Amino acid sequence: MLYIPGQNPDTARAIEDVLSRSTPELTPSGFEYFVSPDSEPMSLSIGVVYRTVDQSDLTIIVHGSIPIDNRQQIAGVAVAGESHLDKGSYWIAEAAQEVIGWDSPQAFKENISTINLLFDSITRQRRYLREHPNLDNETKRRLDLEAKCSIGWLAMHRGISDAAVEAQERLVALGLAVPHADYSDIELKGKLQTKRGSVNASFKAMTEKDDRHTCACCSGQLIKHSSRMTLGLERNDGHSDHHHYHIPCFDVTILPKFDVSTIRVAPITLG
Repeated sequence: MLYIPGQNPDTARAIEDVLSRSTPELTPSGFEYFVSPDSEPMSLSIGVVYRTVDQSDLTIIVHGSIPIDNRQQIAGVAVAGESHLDKGSYWIAEAAQEVIGWDSPQAFKENISTINLLFDSITRQRRYLREHPNLDNETKRRLDLEAKCSIGWLAMHRGISDAAVEAQERLVALGLAVPHADYSDIELKGKLQTKRGSVNASFKAMTEKDDRHTCACCSGQLIKHSSRMTLGLERNDGHSDHHHYHIPCFDVTILPKFDVSTIRVAPITLG
């Protein structure tokens, strides 16, 4: 689900090859996009937004294994994204909010599958960029920034796992709420299970002050002014003594690994 300029002949040939095996389909507004065969590898055909060298033609390919309602939303997001491309970041997320919408619990429930498909699509496309170094550096840098920003926005709206819900319910049962560093000088501390065994760790919510951090789980942008989770480690894990996460990413990947029965409120020790 990335905007790919037609500057790379290898990419252009690959997309033309997918198009030759695809069938046209219309969005509800009448825009024609293409549906690739179910058997097509997903690397280039789950929501590709492609332009020719002269930037005059928008081509969208959506993978045929995606249900029609979802792929029409995905194609609609790509079309809406046209008005946001010049911003250089957040364009997919802003377009997604226009087309899909998640302003109510019901809308979120109805559209979470498309949100997750967009997330997976951008993640896959970003991996494709890393695996094909022959894109020019400036194009790659811009596309990578767009991907990180869009992954970040979408990660903030993803569902959480049953294990995360269970861990949250156990926190509530213990009378514990996740403190926010902007309003409280406490954090939660407990035992975290890692590949190296049990370690002492802490966590709290914080407000992201700028756009320089990415999520340790999904590698997406931590969006400025949004709340994110900070995990503090008693010992450096070889990378750092703390990591930042989107709250849903933290809930899915980290919270279930805590021994919730050991969690307690403690004064903040990590800045």
